[in-house]
Amino acid sequence: MNKRYRIALLLIILILGGLFLFFYKVRDIDFSSDFYTRFFMRNLTWQTDFRTSVPYKKGDIVEYTWIFSGNSPRNIAFDIFPLKNFLDIERIEFDDREIQEKDLGNIHIRDSSLLKITGKAKNTSTDNAVIQPKITTTEETDREDKSIEEKEKLVSIPQTEPTDITLDITGYNSNINNLVTLRGKNLDSIEFVNIGEKRIRPVYSSGALFVQIDRDTFQSGEYFVFFTLKNGKILTSEHRLSFEYSSSAINIANITPKTIQNNEDRFVVIQGNGFDKIVSIQLSNNLVLKNAEFNIINNQVAGVKIPKGLPSGEYYFNIMDTVTIYELKNMKFTITN
Repeated sequence: MNKRYRIALLLIILILGGLFLFFYKVRDIDFSSDFYTRFFMRNLTWQTDFRTSVPYKKGDIVEYTWIFSGNSPRNIAFDIFPLKNFLDIERIEFDDREIQEKDLGNIHIRDSSLLKITGKAKNTSTDNAVIQPKITTTEETDREDKSIEEKEKLVSIPQTEPTDITLDITGYNSNINNLVTLRGKNLDSIEFVNIGEKRIRPVYSSGALFVQIDRDTFQSGEYFVFFTLKNGKILTSEHRLSFEYSSSAINIANITPKTIQNNEDRFVVIQGNGFDKIVSIQLSNNLVLKNAEFNIINNQVAGVKIPKGLPSGEYYFNIMDTVTIYELKNMKFTITN
């Protein structure tokens, strides 16, 4: 093997290794029966949506968001050390205000709060870190929990009704977790967002309202959206949210990125369900049918290699398990020249 060939082979291995996207795995952290936290993240470099797992490469700007909620106030200590192993932290925000790392040793949670940490990735994302905040009960928390009169006084304060409410996205896939973002004026006066028959407590941050929706919550269809204000008033709206849901054993709910070029081999990441059952994956646009290499990250995340030179156009995946073939035409991506 000559020197030039060895160098070329090494470069190919390095490029493929760097391009392949592994994932940071997240979990619900259930502190007790009346308090829990949910995790979302997004890759600001790629401008991805909020997801429970998003790929990133070394140098990408990544934003992590933890939503805390509970039935009673309490203080927690948030251990940031594991996160610092793979992220150069640039900014920490708690409930729409910037804080310092030392403040994470004692942060106060009322009904719900939002912690956001942004920084630059030190390496390509991995699957070996879970951040687990620790609860610290203090006398201050106990006193606030007993202060019923103060709580009632806060509720009785006149609230300015929200106006000019808009939704960033109105269509979602219910096979994965979603985060609905609302914008407008005076959104902090909203206590609950009602979607169909579901009442969900949102988190207010940076002038926006975030509503976390668990996977499998809604069937396919359109749902009316209205609001319960903190003063008890019901505010109707003309907004609707639509959901797609597949009961198929294997389904795809999201593809990232949705547009790639055909000048070199590329990777896309698919999110959905049933990926541990996959035997083979084919690319198709009704004219082209080509087998694709893939790597299963977990039951809901997989990376698929898209070979260079494919004709431009819209493509979807045919996925085979040991029983049948699933033509997943509901979720497509685009190849350009």
